[in-house]
Amino acid sequence: MAKHKIFEKRTEVVDPETGEITGNITTEKKYVYNVDADKFYMTFIDFTAPLFKLKSNSAKNVLQWMCCNAEFNTGVVYLPAPRMEEMSEFLNMPKQSIYNNIVQLKKLGLLTGERGKFMINPEIFWKGDIQTRRQLLESNGGAISVTFSITPNEAFDNE
Repeated sequence: MAKHKIFEKRTEVVDPETGEITGNITTEKKYVYNVDADKFYMTFIDFTAPLFKLKSNSAKNVLQWMCCNAEFNTGVVYLPAPRMEEMSEFLNMPKQSIYNNIVQLKKLGLLTGERGKFMINPEIFWKGDIQTRRQLLESNGGAISVTFSITPNEAFDNE
């Protein structure tokens, strides 16, 4: 995956007595990644959350964080103590709430795993190329699955 820098902001450090530039401080960098179309997929979790019975924003936010931080072509998310602390700070959520949401996501079939190593269900969310996903699904023999149940809704009732 090619990475191209498109922006870098630098601040010069000036000696107040001599006016001499004594150094530069890099404060911000932005990059663009070029990704093949068959290796990229975008999911809007806000709009798919009702399909998976994600009723709380916290469960949706945990899933979204995990999708963004999953390894490319594996869907694996490692959550050792320092990473869990990072997640807790980023989501502004206590670690116990994160654990509770992970349990909920596992019950819904969106995650598998335990003890700090989790895998996002590749049938639903995938970060990688299509061929690798296909091979992973074939090797699992359908072991990972999600069942949808749709309740009639007045908004969809035409009668």
